[in-house]
Amino acid sequence: MANKTLKLTSILLTIVGTAIVASCQQNRDLRRSRNVAYLKDVLGGIVLEHRDTNGEVFASFEQSHTASGIVLDQRGDRFGRPLIYYKLGPESFKFHAFGPNGTNDNGGKDDIILIYEAGQWAERDNAPLPSDI
Repeated sequence: MANKTLKLTSILLTIVGTAIVASCQQNRDLRRSRNVAYLKDVLGGIVLEHRDTNGEVFASFEQSHTASGIVLDQRGDRFGRPLIYYKLGPESFKFHAFGPNGTNDNGGKDDIILIYEAGQWAERDNAPLPSDI
């Protein structure tokens, strides 16, 4: 009887542990997708507003932000983590958000790399570009 109870307890703990791991992953995925949406819709919208008006994106995000007059709750990404803006061309740019750990992992780990080019967004995989190294 004790062996059966021990087995059932072990199975139950395995099921609960698996559910917790799955829940944590879903939470991370949700935070990431919300951050990506914020970068595209809010911060990208600020940059694209200037581009639509003047035919070219600013050299820095700060210039776009200042010109927009929009008040942001915090600097950086949706969670206030560091963010780097790169102007890639007259109508293209890249955001590099450091992700939940707040550390520049050179595009790896939990960093988010978003590129706006040719009128569309692309999320680059987390492998650094040669120009980033």
